This record gives sequence, structure tokens and C-alpha cells, in this order.
Amino acid sequence: MDFTTRLTAAVLVGAGVLIYLVLAKKQPTPVRTWITAAVGAVLVITGLALPNLIRQPGGEPLVVWTPYSDEVLAAAQAERKPVVLDFYADWCVPCHEMERTTYADPKVAAALEPFVRVKADLTDMRSPENEALIEEFELDGLPAVIFLDREGEEIREIRIFGYASAADILQTVNSDELREKLAVEASLSAVPENV
Repeated sequence: MDFTTRLTAAVLVGAGVLIYLVLAKKQPTPVRTWITAAVGAVLVITGLALPNLIRQPGGEPLVVWTPYSDEVLAAAQAERKPVVLDFYADWCVPCHEMERTTYADPKVAAALEPFVRVKADLTDMRSPENEALIEEFELDGLPAVIFLDREGEEIREIRIFGYASAADILQTVNSDELREKLAVEASLSAVPENV
């Protein structure tokens, strides 16, 4: 729950308690006392329920990510595993939306299972490490989702910039470009070197 929601809920509860306990007792007639008390009670109940009332659909992310490091990418390449790289920042609203919706979709979690799933935090975009990542992957914005083949090379045709829905990710993972690239590599890796 974000700060604004918590603050709004607290203000509603506080106002409701004030109206219910203080102002309701100062009304000149019983009807006005009852109406003022009811308004105070409604404000308290609304304030307490607010976080659940504004909760949007979505849930906990089902995709498990490994924090970015050169070692993680090197290990994936050594094991000839494809990689999906998710670039995000704490201040990036669409990044949080993808965590809450796209990566909470069981179909997306299943589709990304064959990949080494790596998440790069670019919150501090001016750090030398993050500037190097932005330059290396030629990032135009956040969020960004990039796929690397089994050799550690980016499959540029399927990079994603901006918010991507579950359908967008599934379409990309099932794209001919990705399937062909990974299938060709898999068949080549099965050929013995002595032939």
C-alpha cells in the first residue's frame, strides 16, 4: 500500500472519530446527533476499508528473479541457458505494474521457467555500473525486457520497452524469432564436436 493511500485512510479515520465523538454530542437535536454520528462512523469504516477498496487486480509475482550480475550471465552462458533480463527502477510506475500484474500471471511464470530470469535494478541510473548497463544494452527507457540466447547474445528483434502485459510477454516468448533462435542453438549443441 502506497503512502497516499495510508495517509488518506488515516485522515478518514481521524475525521470520522472526531465527528463521531466530538461533533455528534454538540448537535441541538437527537436527529442531527444521530446523523452526525452516522457520518463519523461511515468515515471511520471507509478509512479502515480504503486499502481493500482501492486494491487493483493482481497479486504477488510468481516469477522468481535473480539479481543482475556479470557472474550470473556468465554462468547461464556456460550452461548454455537462455536468459530473460528485466530492467526496472523503484521509481518506475510501469515496472511496479508489471510486477503486480504481468509477473503474477501463472502462464507468464510457466513460460519464463526455461530461462535464467535476471532482474537489473536501475534505480540509481547515474551509478557507473548502471550507466554501463544502459549503454551496453542500449536501453531507451524502463521497463525493458531483453532476451539473450544460449550464447549470451541478445535477440534484438524481440526486445520490449515500456509496460508489457502478460499477453505481450507470452507472445514474445512464443514468437518465431525466439523459438527459431533457441531451437537452432539446441540442435547445434546436440551435434558432437568430432563430426
